[in-house]
Amino acid sequence: KDVIKRIPKQSLMWIPRVAGNQSKTDSKINQDTNVSKLLVCTKCKVCVHEACYQTDYEENWLCDRCFAPNPQRVHCKLCYRSNGALKLIESGKYLHVRCAILLPEFNHQSFSQIDLNDVDARRWKIACLICNEIGREAVVHCQGRKQCMLAFHLSCATDHGVDCALGPDESVILRCSFCLEKLLPKMTEDTNKYPPQEYEIGEKVRVLNNPGLKTGEVVDVDKEDVYAIAFDDGSFCDGVDAEDVTFLEPIIGQHIPLNCPVKVKWEGEECSGIYKSTNTIFWYKVKGSKKKKKKVLELGHQDLEKIMPKS
Repeated sequence: KDVIKRIPKQSLMWIPRVAGNQSKTDSKINQDTNVSKLLVCTKCKVCVHEACYQTDYEENWLCDRCFAPNPQRVHCKLCYRSNGALKLIESGKYLHVRCAILLPEFNHQSFSQIDLNDVDARRWKIACLICNEIGREAVVHCQGRKQCMLAFHLSCATDHGVDCALGPDESVILRCSFCLEKLLPKMTEDTNKYPPQEYEIGEKVRVLNNPGLKTGEVVDVDKEDVYAIAFDDGSFCDGVDAEDVTFLEPIIGQHIPLNCPVKVKWEGEECSGIYKSTNTIFWYKVKGSKKKKKKVLELGHQDLEKIMPKS
């Protein structure tokens, strides 16, 4: 009971509502924030978004499985498991919400449009990368790269935390670890790229790569925060301007939660991804030390060098 009390009344929807039955789901989503109400089954306590489950809120709400005449006999027609958020598709046939979203044949359809006959029969004839079994349930291929031929059972992918992301057409895709190693650069910390503040106001410095100014004095220090973002297409950038990033979850104070979903303005387009870290760039305003060269330049750490005191 205490756990149920801690569930919020609504939360952010990670998956865009591109399903065909938008007229039914639009009223269940705050279009400005992409937030939908959360429903908790009175009997089994499964929790779903009102819009994702494509249902209407009511007191003492029951999920489709618990509403069935024989709940213990209800199972998903794709992974054959009986727990989780199961949705009635047609008389006596159910699918997990997650299975319907992950299967390419269904991920752009509303539940009312799903026809189980549309599932490619070859999905039951391919070995799963994780358990190496064939025919136990339907498989979904890795979509990290077009040439990848690896596939997973839907339940194996869920149990073993296979990477899940939004694809270019806003469909949900799975990516194997082999593809991720090729797509994602190693996000190891580069201490030279974003060093801490190196120079103080009043400090004498040597100016590099600037023919018009050889030495000067630091007269001011500014700092700029940029974000490291892992994009859903597998790319990564650790210097995204803060003004181009919109966080899709509430930010409390200065703390940004790791893996917070974001939207990024990138070359005129809007891209999806997750937040990884904040990097700080220090800019040093340097004034020429000679009377004839009193101009002030704003320079990065790579353009300056400490002047060591003479011994």
